[in-house]
Amino acid sequence: LGLSSDDRGWTPAALRHRGLAHIPDDRRHTAIAEGMDLTANHLLCHDDSYSQRGIIAWDAARQRVGGLIDLFKVKARGPREAMRALSGGNQQKLVVARELEGAPKVLVAAHPTRGLDVRTTHAIHEALAEARDRGAAIVMVSGDLDEIRLVADRVMVLGGGRAFGPVAADQAGPDRLGAWMAGQEAA
Repeated sequence: LGLSSDDRGWTPAALRHRGLAHIPDDRRHTAIAEGMDLTANHLLCHDDSYSQRGIIAWDAARQRVGGLIDLFKVKARGPREAMRALSGGNQQKLVVARELEGAPKVLVAAHPTRGLDVRTTHAIHEALAEARDRGAAIVMVSGDLDEIRLVADRVMVLGGGRAFGPVAADQAGPDRLGAWMAGQEAA
């Protein structure tokens, strides 16, 4: 991302500008503002894309959010609907859509499908795979071993104060991953 250890540009806006996006593990407390509408939630990370001289181009922002609602098959009445009116799965789809906006170079996705239904999980996995295929590096944190083995190209485990791997996903069987998670070398 072009940052050195002594760089003062480690603000969220600077990191986003350099191509980093983040799907937090706690959607309700760190990813959305439930009382705001869908467009305002999108602008939490993309206000510079829709503003000029401090004036927000609300029509353009609402049009884009409407397109994301359609693209991600979000069940919502439209871009002016309050975020709190959506189900958790639909909120998560919009968080993923927002974070993938602008084709990030690196996406950190922490438990992106935890607690979601099968259909929403599949849609999010597809969106992450498409971002990967466009060249994004995706760092996914998940406790779901099946999800990791399904989605990941390479797997690394941090356990017992150690790092294990990385290995190709097809070499990351459940026994190996379980041993690593316990902080032990796999047999």
